Amino acid sequence: ALPISGGGAVLPGCLPMATAALEADPQLAQLRFRLVPRRLSEEDFWQVYFWHVATAKLDLCNDFASANAAKRDYLGVSQAGGASAGGGKPP
Repeated sequence: ALPISGGGAVLPGCLPMATAALEADPQLAQLRFRLVPRRLSEEDFWQVYFWHVATAKLDLCNDFASANAAKRDYLGVSQAGGASAGGGKPP
């Protein structure tokens, strides 16, 4: 179980994800041990962590969308999924 320090609480609904993250990443557990409660509350630590996770996911989604758009442009495929008037190259 995830210990709660300083009377703070992990964000509602995030406890299973926080616990899984700590179990999967020993470096995260070490970082948390160094920062909580000395420099951050438990809640602040997880807010910062999940903000960074969300930002990384958004960056990956944007990169994926950009890569797909570039591939469609290269192949000459329209947004609707059909080949454009120019034909296009096979995948």
